[in-house]
Amino acid sequence: VQNIMDIEKGIVELRLQAEVANGKEKKELQSKIKKAEKSVEAMKIAMKNLRKFMSSFEVGLAQE
Repeated sequence: VQNIMDIEKGIVELRLQAEVANGKEKKELQSKIKKAEKSVEAMKIAMKNLRKFMSSFEVGLAQE
């Protein structure tokens, strides 16, 4: 969870840098932002799936 928050902070910082950047540098920053956003989304999905798995596992253990 902390890593996701750190990445989201980094995205905000990149957006601020992209606002003042010009040309090629701005495009590079926007590319980094998109990649970071995809990473955060993937991490959130993975965490959600892990929580479901853990919950199912706990229910299975409780039934034994």
